[in-house]
Amino acid sequence: MLKLKSYLMSLTIVFISAFLIQCQNTQNTEAPLPLPEDSFAELYVEILLIKSSIPNPVKYQPIIIPILQKYNITKEQYETILTYYQTNTDQWLEFLDKVSAVVDSLNESQENTLEIFEQNPNTK
Repeated sequence: MLKLKSYLMSLTIVFISAFLIQCQNTQNTEAPLPLPEDSFAELYVEILLIKSSIPNPVKYQPIIIPILQKYNITKEQYETILTYYQTNTDQWLEFLDKVSAVVDSLNESQENTLEIFEQNPNTK
């Protein structure tokens, strides 16, 4: 009887260990990206800009749909990818680095446009 109890305990430990390893492997799978990560970072920035300038979701939803279509992605795919990044810390931090690069690029582009505008006497 003691051997059976010991066997069942060992078997239980093996199953629990296998389950935990499987859960860990599931978290580290590749992102379900239907578009390149850089493009998703650009899309994410576009949506954040819209959401920050139009606080009412009812008003910004119709604007977001064509942007998602531009990237050939559905709202559900967008939500799935975003959830993936937000639940995988390492990937989320890497993704935020790409988002930061997109924002920096937009800022630089805006600064260049302002310089051109200021240097062109015909625009004044």
